[in-house]
Amino acid sequence: MNSCDKYGRWVVLKRLGKRALCRCSCGTEKLVLCSNLRAGVSKSCGCYKSEKLKAKWQHVSHQTAIAEGTVFGRLRVLSTQRQMCQCLCSCGKRKEIRKYDLLAGKVKSCGCLRQEVSAQSLAKVSTKHGQWDTKEWNSWYQMLSRCTHSGNGAYPCYGGAGITLCSKWQGEKGFENFFQDVGEAPTPKHSLDRIDNSKGYEPDNVRWATAKQQARNRRGNRNLTAFGKTQCLSAWAEETGIQATTIVARIAVGWDIKKVLSTPVFVAVKAKHPIQLTKERRSWQQMIRRCRDIKFAAYSRYGGRGIRVCPEWSEQGGFDRFLGHIGKAPSPTHSLDRIHNDGNYEPGNVRWATPKEQARNTRKNRQIQAWGRTQTLAEWAEEVSISGSWIVLQLKRGATPEEALTRKGTKR
Repeated sequence: MNSCDKYGRWVVLKRLGKRALCRCSCGTEKLVLCSNLRAGVSKSCGCYKSEKLKAKWQHVSHQTAIAEGTVFGRLRVLSTQRQMCQCLCSCGKRKEIRKYDLLAGKVKSCGCLRQEVSAQSLAKVSTKHGQWDTKEWNSWYQMLSRCTHSGNGAYPCYGGAGITLCSKWQGEKGFENFFQDVGEAPTPKHSLDRIDNSKGYEPDNVRWATAKQQARNRRGNRNLTAFGKTQCLSAWAEETGIQATTIVARIAVGWDIKKVLSTPVFVAVKAKHPIQLTKERRSWQQMIRRCRDIKFAAYSRYGGRGIRVCPEWSEQGGFDRFLGHIGKAPSPTHSLDRIHNDGNYEPGNVRWATPKEQARNTRKNRQIQAWGRTQTLAEWAEEVSISGSWIVLQLKRGATPEEALTRKGTKR
């Protein structure tokens, strides 16, 4: 865009970024968007529109006054005032209408004529099958639109994706054939659904479905096959009573699909008796949960690693048998401990241990073998009265375990 360029009545004086300083033929100067000038949106400062309106009303202003009683279509003029006329329609309704619209023939009634014409057109359509604007007709029309009309917002997911509509349900008798094949919707909440989402709309692949059926028959659903049938994730969750999130989590850790759907979820029972609030009861419940409840925070270090609770302690009445085997905790500071960390929770491998014993019986502890015995670093340090850091330092320098434990390690 350059200076002296003309756009309608505008003449460009100077370009200022996205705008241009322009002068109208009437002498008015104004900043105008360059895009509006190029598109022809702005042609003048507004004087052109004013002149156009003035010319439009000039024809009316020079007309002789409209006499009272003059009829225009269904309207009869009762009185006039400036450019407006008070009219009475043949239906009995009064309305103010501009002189120009009456003289130009733009207005012929108060609006009743348009309503009658629309009603007649509607009657012609509805008398074909008597189902116009019903749920069935609207469902058929929407189906037709999303499969055949590219302007429909859902067309890319239907017609544009290869979903077809059988020719029997198209054309002049399309709705009648559709209604005969599919029938009436059982309830207002039912909607049209394709049984097989990979196929189009055809008599054997269309049904009336509830919102729940629709949600479970989508292409994006996750389907699982087990026990000879295939269902979506939510259907299996409803049938088995296992939450969908639990099913997904079990599959993620590598469970077999049949095991996923057949293994019940452990649910902790609320306390009904004072014994359920004791330290022993809580320890037993936590032992069961970390080995069986996939949502438990410590599951990955126990049940996820293959640690199990013996059936004798996990079945009904297991707490009483558990308490009979290991007894009550010696003190409130004692906690449940497995003697062999790679073993299961079972009689002979479980004890009540102090925090010190627990700390010395973890998998991460460093084991040192000396003089025919194997103990943790902390136990050797306590026995020989040498700090653990000194023992580790001597071992790093190449000393034997016996030398490190007797302060005979190498010196720099």
